[in-house]
Amino acid sequence: MKETKKVIHDRDQERFYIKTSCGEAAMNYTVKKGVMEIYHTVVPVNLRGRGIAFMLAEKAALTARKEGLRIKPVCSFMAVFLKKSTKYSQLKK
Repeated sequence: MKETKKVIHDRDQERFYIKTSCGEAAMNYTVKKGVMEIYHTVVPVNLRGRGIAFMLAEKAALTARKEGLRIKPVCSFMAVFLKKSTKYSQLKK
């Protein structure tokens, strides 16, 4: 797999992901009634601590804002991301 740091949004599978040589990091969600429910984030163990989950969360937040959605953070990482972020905290449902 080619190393990349580009976050890809797969609308059909309702997920954001990054392909790396160590595997795939992903954030899964559903959208219902104007709310993006983010329910799972996974990053390969050997890539943790490098900001990969942050990149996924930021792309999700930017997408939600652009599409006029609120975010329900079921995933603990996304909950902390929104709590700490002054830029995106207003998106939390």
